[in-house]
Amino acid sequence: MKFTSYRPDGTFGESSASNSYQDENGYYTNTTYWFKYEPLRWRVLDPSSGLVMCESIIDSQAYSNTIYYKPGEYYNNPACTVYANDYATSSMRTWLNGPFLQTAFTSSEQSVVKTTALDNSAYPGYPQYNSASTNDKLFLLSYSESTNAAYGFSADNWDDDHPARYAQGIDYAKSQGLWVNNSPGSDYDKNSEWFLRSPGGYYCNVSNVYYDGNVYFNYLVYNTHFGVRPAFKISNPASLKSASSGSAQASPSASSAAPIFEEEADITPAYSNEAQASPSASSAAPTFEKEAERSPMAAAIIIATGVVIFAAVGIGFFVYWRKK
Repeated sequence: MKFTSYRPDGTFGESSASNSYQDENGYYTNTTYWFKYEPLRWRVLDPSSGLVMCESIIDSQAYSNTIYYKPGEYYNNPACTVYANDYATSSMRTWLNGPFLQTAFTSSEQSVVKTTALDNSAYPGYPQYNSASTNDKLFLLSYSESTNAAYGFSADNWDDDHPARYAQGIDYAKSQGLWVNNSPGSDYDKNSEWFLRSPGGYYCNVSNVYYDGNVYFNYLVYNTHFGVRPAFKISNPASLKSASSGSAQASPSASSAAPIFEEEADITPAYSNEAQASPSASSAAPTFEKEAERSPMAAAIIIATGVVIFAAVGIGFFVYWRKK
């Protein structure tokens, strides 16, 4: 990857080192960086429905790339009829279900990613910002999902630490301007913040998970330093259930590198070439449709909880049971 100008912290901001987190993360203009493609870990939130979420933050970008200003308010469309925090019309949703889906998943993998009916209601107490329901393959978690105790999260959204919601970014996300908390010795060191899909408490705000795991409702949709953690549902959740029973066949790929997630694994030789320069780094209003050239997802998918590894290896799905 190589970029010639810094990615601004806001999509309509000035491109400069002082207005970007790329340089703070050790990435500088006119320098070529190489990234090793590795399997991504996916946390199983609900084996019954097949809901999984990426364990790491895999990218950093705005919730809405282009917003339109009308005195006192921000919108997603030129006619100024849809608020800027509307998930259904957001650039984030478009990117997840377009370029990222097409690049990160093979056609066979896409066939087992279920189309899910999503409730895109706003943060509690702000129904005026509810977004229309959508049917998507890939999505961000909602406020209610991120506070669902059945998924392993604390039902309390703040006032305490919530380790189950901690998240850290992969190197690629940091190269794109992800904000990273640097507090050596603390429980939050190297944690970052990540977007939820639920609209927040104002027309340009969206729900977000803070670096300490708390959930807030006042993060700006045009900021580019928040992380992305895709989620989806597997069309055959019985595969996950069979893993928990220990009756499933072990995947060849999962039996070695997958359980310990070897950093040296290089499962996609075609992606080991030099990454394409990110167009988002050279524009104040990035065009994420071109990010398909640099999608951080490898050809295999690995889904993990503390005990279950679920792998998609092109020819089909296999599960690997790992004892605690």
